[in-house]
Amino acid sequence: MSQEFVGPLTVTSALGIQGGSLELGATLGAAPETPYVDFHFGLGAAQDYNVRLLNAADNRLDVVTASGGPVVSIQTDKMGIGTTTPRAKLVVNEPAGGAEVRVDGLNGTVGLTLGADAVQPWVGTRTNHALRLLTNNTEQMRVQADGRVGIGTNTPSEKLDVNGRVKSGALSLGPWPANGSYMYFGVNTLAQTQAGNYALLQQAVGDGTGTTFLNSPLSIRFRIGNNDKIVLENNGDVDLIPPGRLNFGALTRQMINLWSTEYGIGIQAGTQYYRTGGHFSWFLGGTHNDATFNPGGGTRLMTLNNWGDLILSARTNPSANPNGSLCRALVDFDNLLVINYANDYARGVQISSNLTLTGNGFKPGGGFWGSTSDIRLKQNVQPLAGALDKLLRLRGVFFEWKEPKHQGNLTGPQMGLIADEVEEVFPEWISVDPEGYKQLTVRGFEALVVEALRALKAKNDHIKVQNQALETRVVGLETQLQASVSTHDLHNHGATR
Repeated sequence: MSQEFVGPLTVTSALGIQGGSLELGATLGAAPETPYVDFHFGLGAAQDYNVRLLNAADNRLDVVTASGGPVVSIQTDKMGIGTTTPRAKLVVNEPAGGAEVRVDGLNGTVGLTLGADAVQPWVGTRTNHALRLLTNNTEQMRVQADGRVGIGTNTPSEKLDVNGRVKSGALSLGPWPANGSYMYFGVNTLAQTQAGNYALLQQAVGDGTGTTFLNSPLSIRFRIGNNDKIVLENNGDVDLIPPGRLNFGALTRQMINLWSTEYGIGIQAGTQYYRTGGHFSWFLGGTHNDATFNPGGGTRLMTLNNWGDLILSARTNPSANPNGSLCRALVDFDNLLVINYANDYARGVQISSNLTLTGNGFKPGGGFWGSTSDIRLKQNVQPLAGALDKLLRLRGVFFEWKEPKHQGNLTGPQMGLIADEVEEVFPEWISVDPEGYKQLTVRGFEALVVEALRALKAKNDHIKVQNQALETRVVGLETQLQASVSTHDLHNHGATR
C-alpha cells in the first residue's frame, strides 16, 4: 500500500549534522515536474546534494553529480557515460579529451583497456600482459607484451607469426595445400591443390628440408627493369633475350656440365674446350635416340670418336642402322686419312681447289692420272710448234733446299728445274704462292714431249733419206772405181807381153 507525501521528504542519519542523508522530491516550476533522489554525504540537510538520480523524461534516468553534471544517462535500452544522448547500448564520452574504459582483474594487476582520444581509438592492456582475441571461447589471435603478433599460435616468435596460410588479395602463402610438408607462394586464382600451380615451393620437413622449387604452369620469365632477360618455356626451352650473354666468372676453370662432369663446354686458362666421356657427333634433323652414333632418323654429318678418328658423312640412313656404311672420310684411321672409305661413292673424290703436299704422293694400287680431254670441250685447236727447241732451252740442275723442314724434309742433293729460268720459256707454268715465292706447275708436258719426238723423228727421217742417197752414191762411185781399176790392169798386162 502506497502513501503520498507533499515533499520533499528527507531521511537523515541519527546525528543529522555532518552525516549522510537521502532526499526524495520533485523539481518545482516547469510541468511536468521532474522527480529526483538526492544523496548527501558529509553535508547538512539544508545543503545541496552530492549525487542526484534524476528522472528527466519517460524511460530515462540520469546520474548527476554536484561538480560534474550528468555522469550516467540510461535511456530505454541504452546507457551513456559522459553523454545524455547515447546512440548505442553503451556509450562512453569525454567531451574535453579522451575517454577510457578499463576491465581489471586481480586487483588491477591484469587489465584490459579501450578508449579514444582526440586523435584515434585504442584497445589494449595497461599491464605487462598479452592481449588475446577469442572466438567461441577459443583464442584465435594474440599480441604479446613485446609487440609480437600470433595468429593461430599463442607463442609468436616473430613480429607476425601465422600458423596457417595467409591471403593478400590474389596472393597466398603458407603450407602447400597439395602437401603440407612444403611451404608455398602463389596466386589463389589458381587451384593450389594442383601440384603445378605454385610459384615458389620449399620443403619444410624430412630429408630434403630446404630444397627449393621455382615453378610456373606456363613459363618463368626473369626480368630486369620489367624487361625479359631469360625465359624458361614450359617445353623446357631456355631463351636468352638478345643482346644478353651467358658469362662465366674470372676463375681459371669454368664448365657447363651436360649430364655429368665428363660432358660439357668450358673455359680453361684462355682455352675454350668441349669435353666428353665418349664420342662427339653432329646430326642434321631426326629425334633423340639412345644408340651410339644413331641420328634418330636424321643425317649424321660428322663424328669424332674416342680414338680420335674424324668421320665425315652426309648420307641419309633410311633404316637408322647405326652399323650401316655412312663414311665419306676417316681422319687418323690407322694413322691415315682415308677418303671414299670402302668405295662408298662410285664417282670417287673430287678436289675443286689447290692441293698442297709437303711429302711424297703414292698410288699403291697403280692406276693412272686422268684429265678431261674430249675434243667436244675444246676450241681454237692449233699445232704445237717449236716444242723441241723450247725443251732444249730448259736446264736441269742439282740443288739443295735452304730450309728442308718447309719442303717435306727433303735433305741432300735434289734434282729439278729453276722456276725463274723456266719462266723465260714457259711463263704459264709459273705462279706465285701467298708468301711471294715462285711455284712451278708443269702443264702440257706430254704434248711437248710428243711434238719434240715428232720433230726428232722428222729430223731422223730426213737424215735417213740423206744417208740412203749418200749410200747409193757411194755404191755407184765404188762401182765406177772398180771398173776403172779393172781396165787399167788389163791395159798394163797386154803391154808387157
